[in-house]
Parts: sequence; structure tokens; C-alpha cells
Amino acid sequence: MHDLAPQVTLHRTLDDRCQAFLDRAEQIRKNHTIAAVLELGEAAVREFYDGDVSRSYLRGQAVEEPLAALVERHAQRMAYVGLTIDQVRSAIRAWDVNRQLPPTSQGQLGSSQLRALAAIPSSADRAALANQAVDERWTSHETEAQVATFRQTSGLAGKGGRKPTAAEVKASSAAVRELGRLGEPKGVDGMSLATRVQLRQDLQKLVHQAQAWLRELA
Repeated sequence: MHDLAPQVTLHRTLDDRCQAFLDRAEQIRKNHTIAAVLELGEAAVREFYDGDVSRSYLRGQAVEEPLAALVERHAQRMAYVGLTIDQVRSAIRAWDVNRQLPPTSQGQLGSSQLRALAAIPSSADRAALANQAVDERWTSHETEAQVATFRQTSGLAGKGGRKPTAAEVKASSAAVRELGRLGEPKGVDGMSLATRVQLRQDLQKLVHQAQAWLRELA
């Protein structure tokens, strides 16, 4: 399986790439299927890494700069699209794993299942597990459990692979995604008093909880 064909990059600035990626993301943002996630990952690889997905696994300013630009320069549009950097990274990983699977399994597994399979270094073992997941209709939790069992029995446990995400981080990331769906304040004057009061109370609770965590993390 080859990387994407390089795109013509002459005279395209980083902001041009960000805008092109967000244009595509906005077109598919209401589609929550795995096909949309894979398309998002493919678009990110094309725009930010010239079709070479291996570059997204490296570390350094050249690799992180495109994603940092999305946050720093295009935060408002990212929020409008309902997209976070973690989702972009996740989409890239899901697309990369999916493209390496047997044709019969490609596009059949969810993004969390694909990320779990990324912890299997052998492409043959990964393909076998993917086929089994499709045939037996494993859930995300079942796939993660099967991958963990495979790594344990094959002596891979503790030797790299995707690290489990802390429950607190999962919860905070989910809260950020939900808050992003709220978007920028607009139409407030047309809201009923009850809606305004409810929104204010909810947001004050969020601020209070966030401040408590920030104090502990300082």
C-alpha cells in the first residue's frame, strides 16, 4: 500500500493548507460514519504532509506546525466545524491503519477499533484480528480487549503501542467537543429569559469545575 500521490505545493502557504483542509472538513462534518473519519484523515495527510503519512508519526516543529496553526490561527472555524486536534490526529491514525487492512475489512471498523489495532506491529496479525472483528461484529470494547489479550499472550505487552487514555482526559476531551458544538455566542438577544438563565447556570458550572482542576494541576 503506497502513500498518497504528492500534491502540487507551489505557492501554497500553511494558511492555504489549513483553509483547504477545513473546507473539506466542513463538507463532511455532519457525516459521522467511518467513511467520513477516513476521508478526514486522508485530507489531513494530503494537506499537511504532502501525502506521506509517515511524516505524521515524527516529532518536531515541521510536523507539529500544521496542527498548531489550526489551533492558533483557525480556532474559530475549528469550533464551528466541531473539530479538535485530537480528532484530526485520530483520523490520520485510523486512515493509516485502515488502508493497510485486507480489502474485505477496509471501511468496516470504527475509528476506535482501528486505533486499537494500531498497537499490533505485525501487519499479518493486525489483518487477522481485523477480519475476525468484522466477521464476529466486535464492538469497540471487544476489539480493545482482544488486542490487549493478543499483546499479552504474544509478549508485546509493555513494548510500545497505543497507551491507554486516562479517564479524566477522556472526560475533559468530551467536554471540549461538546462545548465546541455550542459555537460562538450569537442570537443571544433573541433568546427567551429561561434559555439565557439555563445557559448561564450551565456555563458557570463548567467554569467552576475547570478552575478547580486548573488549580490542582498548576
